Amino acid sequence: MRFKPVFPGFYVATRSNINVYAIQTGSSVTLIDCGEPHFAKDILFASVPLGKIETIIVTHAHRDHTGGLSEIAKATGAQVWMHEDDAELIA
Repeated sequence: MRFKPVFPGFYVATRSNINVYAIQTGSSVTLIDCGEPHFAKDILFASVPLGKIETIIVTHAHRDHTGGLSEIAKATGAQVWMHEDDAELIA
């Protein structure tokens, strides 16, 4: 898995028809969704050239969007943003 540029500062990584997005702002990265649980290590590795993941935005609580969330958040210390109803499901 690797992040491919869509346009300057905006990247997509795709596996099994599941997209994970990254927005690069200077040396900071905002991750949009985290894919399946087994994506986490690859996402962490692929994001290194972009900068430090500081924020994670979860669009909704389906497993293919939140599966890697716990591992990525723990590894990076990133702030996680999501709807409060989804936060209750994920907790």
